[in-house]
Amino acid sequence: MTLQDTSRRLIMIYRFAMATFLASTCLIGCGSSVGNDESMGAEGQNVADLPLQTDTTHQVSGRHCRVVLEKLEPGETESRVAADECVADEKDFTLNPAASTLLMIWYEHPYFGGESRAIYGNAGPCDSAGYGVSDVGANWYSRISSFKGFNSCNDITAFVGTKYTGYWVGWGTHAAELAIGDVGPDLDNNIRSFRMHLH
Repeated sequence: MTLQDTSRRLIMIYRFAMATFLASTCLIGCGSSVGNDESMGAEGQNVADLPLQTDTTHQVSGRHCRVVLEKLEPGETESRVAADECVADEKDFTLNPAASTLLMIWYEHPYFGGESRAIYGNAGPCDSAGYGVSDVGANWYSRISSFKGFNSCNDITAFVGTKYTGYWVGWGTHAAELAIGDVGPDLDNNIRSFRMHLH
């Protein structure tokens, strides 16, 4: 057995152990919900819903994507997508969301590999109200395996259903950023919505 084979085996054992740990402990919590916001309690009910639009005008292809969401205005239940761009190589981005705040990036593979989608918000970093993505979009169904939260979006809950329904797992940290390299076997390629706020 070569050193490279040994390294691969150790990485596979580590990933399996981490996935088992995450699935068994759920870090903050885990559970299931049935089509309403009450699974998140009183704090979750205050989260501003910022779903990604799934109409065909925003169905673009590429390995890496950036989405900028408009601020949710009073009385609105869905935010508009201000900009949406996907490219084959990250250096080819023309969309520069400098006026927006990076909230989250999700990835196709464990440990931040493969295709990615970056979510920006026009309303600043996460606070106790936070942001929500009620539908990750059909292009990302059955694809999310890892994610990172930025700019105080350090308390993130992932749901297997759109609109924050179904089985869920929450993660949190007191650090400014949250990095989940492996969402565990129950959520791997099964996430359809996210909520994020300040821990």
